[in-house]
Amino acid sequence: MQISRLESFALEKLLQPQSNHALVTAQPALRVLERVQTTAGFYSIIQLPASLQALQNSTELEWPFKLKRLKAKGYFVCWAESETTLCLEAVISKGVCPPELSLEQFA
Repeated sequence: MQISRLESFALEKLLQPQSNHALVTAQPALRVLERVQTTAGFYSIIQLPASLQALQNSTELEWPFKLKRLKAKGYFVCWAESETTLCLEAVISKGVCPPELSLEQFA
């Protein structure tokens, strides 16, 4: 599957502090192996192109967010699932999770 706008947005927010521009610029080549809606958000397993390696196994990146109208808070988090895959997760930790998250909802 193609990476979604929301997944792309999340990766940019998560990786920006790490200055991992190689991964951000490679986003068009990223493939989503699995995407699952959960009661608190979603998670995705993302296959990286052969030219890139995932984050170090011990690295977990987190970026907090707020949803505009729902007064909900949450965070994006990603980590290396393997040398060639990342797990990306969105979690609503306070408030109600909408049936589907979209870019327009983020403050």
